[in-house]
Amino acid sequence: HAPGLSPPLAVAEDAAVDTVITLVPGARIAGRVVDGRGFAVANAAVRARGAAGIDELQDAAAPLDDILRAALAAAPEDVLTGADGRFSFSAAAPALYDLAAIKKGHARAAALDVEAPCENLVLALVPGVALEGEVTDEKGVHLAGAEVTLAYEGARDALRSSLSGLYRPERFASRWGGETDVRGRFAIGDLCEGAYTAIVGREDFVTAVFPGVRVAADMREP
Repeated sequence: HAPGLSPPLAVAEDAAVDTVITLVPGARIAGRVVDGRGFAVANAAVRARGAAGIDELQDAAAPLDDILRAALAAAPEDVLTGADGRFSFSAAAPALYDLAAIKKGHARAAALDVEAPCENLVLALVPGVALEGEVTDEKGVHLAGAEVTLAYEGARDALRSSLSGLYRPERFASRWGGETDVRGRFAIGDLCEGAYTAIVGREDFVTAVFPGVRVAADMREP
């Protein structure tokens, strides 16, 4: 069953109130995860988040029931694909969802604004791209322990943030990160092609921002 809501309740101190919550059948979301050749991908994690953000609904002065339903739809459990690449969320609340498939060595695949119920959705994974580099100071000295964050500049068209809490269902993953080693080098994998903004920081240095960092197919991981 999908999550249910009670009607608004006015509860006085030390008072007991009876209410009725009616559950309705859940809306199934199901499909397959495949690779670039159309073969099934087993043990891929599939994540679903409510596409209607709480902040968006609040800004639009949406009815309280709609805001609460979006919160309930924001964080269903992740599932793993079977040997045939299939997955399903069998008790999702009727709503719009963003789905992402995640598998090490691959860039994330996403489907946005999927209306539940939905059957036979296909998420296609492609090999991930790795970005490698090094961080130095103004004198060319390699810096260990610097944090490197990549923010995908086309996040709305590809993936939205996966940092999805009950009251903050942000869009699927638009950020990746790593830390430099003792030689000042870093490697960030499982990226999709596109333009990124690199944000580099360390506690004793001013944070540097580098927009327009290109990640392309000829940089693919072996």
